[in-house]
Amino acid sequence: SKAWSYPLYGGIRQLSLDCAWCPHIPPEIGGCFVSVECVEISREYGSPDVPYDLPAALRHMPKLRSLRFYPYGRDGPAQQFPTWFAELPLLELYTGASGGQVAWDLDDACLPRSLEFIDVDSWPVDWQGLSLTCIRRLPRLRELRTNDAVQTCPAWLHEVTSLRRLHMGGEENIDLVECVDVLRRMSLESLQLDSNLYLWNDAPPAGVPTEGYMDALERLVVGTPCGASLRELN
Repeated sequence: SKAWSYPLYGGIRQLSLDCAWCPHIPPEIGGCFVSVECVEISREYGSPDVPYDLPAALRHMPKLRSLRFYPYGRDGPAQQFPTWFAELPLLELYTGASGGQVAWDLDDACLPRSLEFIDVDSWPVDWQGLSLTCIRRLPRLRELRTNDAVQTCPAWLHEVTSLRRLHMGGEENIDLVECVDVLRRMSLESLQLDSNLYLWNDAPPAGVPTEGYMDALERLVVGTPCGASLRELN
């Protein structure tokens, strides 16, 4: 009944939706959720892995600031965010890719330029990783978490001059020796490079390559912009 449900919508600040609902949400219904700040779209455990699109209703939520959206299943084709996605007033984006390269990763105009925080993930972990070209033109991005979506730093990452907090790695090792030439040019306040601590088939953890590590650490922090700004190093 619209008589009782519509008045409730105006006070809701967070929505959690199953992706199966996405094709059935009318665009105009977004205008009823005038207070929504966060939307999470997820797939129920055990449901089929099929591609789905963002509901256009998001365009009509004026206070939307945070979106958690993991778009495509392992069997889904490479796809792009809708053309209106870059117009959303987002500050936070949690997203990912599955099973291969996705078109939005290579599009540096597809993301809202208001973004300050991005958490990007991927599955499976034994692939070539994302390029992260999509973040290259974001003028306000302050924190980036790549989890297992990349295998090394993009050579241009220092161009994102607003970036202050960087967390790389997960089930993929991030080698400081390979990344140091990029990182030392950045004005980071917090840097975390994770190692692979998972045990597969009772094998010992792979850990981080140690050859050249101490030299790379010195090159990172001694007499560099990163060394002058860094406050947390993990």
